[in-house]
Amino acid sequence: MSYDSTQYLSATQNLLAGRGLSVFIAPDSLRPLTHFPPLYPATIAVFGAIFGNARRGAWLLNLLATSVNIVLAARLAARVAGEKAKAGAHAAFVAAIAMAVANDLALDGSMLWSEPMFITLLLTSLVLLVGALQAESLGDSRSRRLLALAALAAAASTLTRYAGAALVGSCVISVLLISRLSLQARLHRALAFGVISSAPLVAWFVRNRLQAGSASGRQLAIHVISGSDLLEGVHTLTRWFIPYAPSWFSRTIPVALILGMIVYMIRRNGLPTATAVLATFVVTYGAFLLVSISVADRATPLDARILSPALPVVIAIASGAAFSFFHYSSHGDESPGRRSRTLRVASGAAFLLYCCSHLAGLVAWTRTARTQGLGLAPLGHAADELVAAASQIPPGARVYSNVPGALYALTNRVVNDLPWRVSPTSLTANPRFDFELRQIAAIARDTPTYVVLFDAGSSFQATAKDVVSSLPIASEKVLRGGEIALVSGR
Repeated sequence: MSYDSTQYLSATQNLLAGRGLSVFIAPDSLRPLTHFPPLYPATIAVFGAIFGNARRGAWLLNLLATSVNIVLAARLAARVAGEKAKAGAHAAFVAAIAMAVANDLALDGSMLWSEPMFITLLLTSLVLLVGALQAESLGDSRSRRLLALAALAAAASTLTRYAGAALVGSCVISVLLISRLSLQARLHRALAFGVISSAPLVAWFVRNRLQAGSASGRQLAIHVISGSDLLEGVHTLTRWFIPYAPSWFSRTIPVALILGMIVYMIRRNGLPTATAVLATFVVTYGAFLLVSISVADRATPLDARILSPALPVVIAIASGAAFSFFHYSSHGDESPGRRSRTLRVASGAAFLLYCCSHLAGLVAWTRTARTQGLGLAPLGHAADELVAAASQIPPGARVYSNVPGALYALTNRVVNDLPWRVSPTSLTANPRFDFELRQIAAIARDTPTYVVLFDAGSSFQATAKDVVSSLPIASEKVLRGGEIALVSGR
């Protein structure tokens, strides 16, 4: 579990308890869920009601979604490979293996995160959209129905992750630019797709605005993405191909060669409908992240989790393009040349390197997960004394922490956030910071109040120095991983 996991779990449990889609901000206080869309916690609630436990329901949901994603990525790879059954079957097989061993997708599936379900809806929409555009070129009457289903899947993706807006945008662009219909027909279909796929998210934003005063729980402010953030994104992309390597530099050369081969084969094949649709999504998703980080959510890193929705699409493009190229070079008007044979050998070696590297990464990751855990579990090991002491705080006491999600995940206790110095999404200073600290002191006069400070807490929140200098401390205990302070009631 991570902080996001605790929010999903809190919303799920409140929904099952009849308190609606809401999350705890304190033991006795709820706020409407706005920072995350509703579909993932609502689906967990359904699975939890069926299987008797929300966490078990989330595990089964992610397992199902991860399995379906392998099938959908294989289907897209077959579409990219073209009409030939043999090339499509080979591309689908390779894509399925690549999906099954991908480290970043394994991490998504093992955490209580919305990514597996989001990727399922994303790939479903793309499969349907490719089918609709290909049906148009053949004059197939099913194209309208497939396009409507693609729009519904895209709409569901926006209610799973707000990043689904990138999928909506890429699909609209594909309908406008890739479809072979007349301009007027393309405009009508693009407009219909945009309305169908956006309407549920707009309704959710209206609900949030009316109930919580904010459409998505984020403040808009300009904070242009930094070079270090972009470098992290490049590092993540190289890990897609070779995750288990001694250094970042040792991955760069083989990754550059692999990308060069993919680009060359796509150029030789041309840009068929399926490849164009998938490439449009990859570019649109990347642009969406750059804008989102620069305007709405500065705390979003370009890490394995955030970029993982594009990984299955890249796998489908690479697998399909390779086998389309091999089929063309073997069955074209000219016999296969030395360059084609060299590319076959190089592609086979690259795929073998990919599989071996990812399998080695999975082994190392599994060992780490067994010994240290995932998400917030390593924090629990590093701060075991602090967590144990926090679990002994009397039930009637009021508790504040700089990592409240960790206490919720590790002790099942809902605690209060310490005041934020700076908003992590907009990087703007909190003008009420000093007042909110004084409020803690005022509450302590009537209720026993503790502050649990993790060493690994966010620098955006109140620090140990802030607590000691601003609050009357009756006693303080330093433990492994942090400290606990009892606020004086004087």
